[in-house]
Amino acid sequence: MGKQVNFYLTPSDFLGVKTLIDTIEPCFILHSRSKSNEPLIVDDFAVRDGEDDWLFYYLVRQCDILDVKMRAVPSQGYWVIDETHSPVIELNKCFFNENTLGRGRIYFNEKYYNDNSVLIQKPDAFKIWANAILRHVRKKLIRKDDFYWGEEASLLSNASRCKIR
Repeated sequence: MGKQVNFYLTPSDFLGVKTLIDTIEPCFILHSRSKSNEPLIVDDFAVRDGEDDWLFYYLVRQCDILDVKMRAVPSQGYWVIDETHSPVIELNKCFFNENTLGRGRIYFNEKYYNDNSVLIQKPDAFKIWANAILRHVRKKLIRKDDFYWGEEASLLSNASRCKIR
């Protein structure tokens, strides 16, 4: 029931995608974890987790922020976004260092089954926005086989200058 684009992007490729997303409709960037039952809005995709970049985020239209649902993870002491029941797009950045480039993805679901096995559609305005983002991302990137590539990532891959995982 979900739609996704799997991609390989270097940090400079990702900046182009971020700029593209910003032009479609203003949205908040959410950290995938929060210390409370409220989503954690961050300024950009540059959050650090100790020595490493944080790779897991969500996008939400500003008008939908109050509709974001959270789910407690008591054993870990934090809350996570309930993407199934929330009008959000999951965005996983690519791991990148000079030797390795990992796959990322952008994903959302348009519908889900509730606890009574009734199919629930997410709001039309959300679906239009989310589909527009995926469509624009696909157009911006280079398609090779089942994946989409940023320009720099494609050059690195073609030149075998880093390991792709």
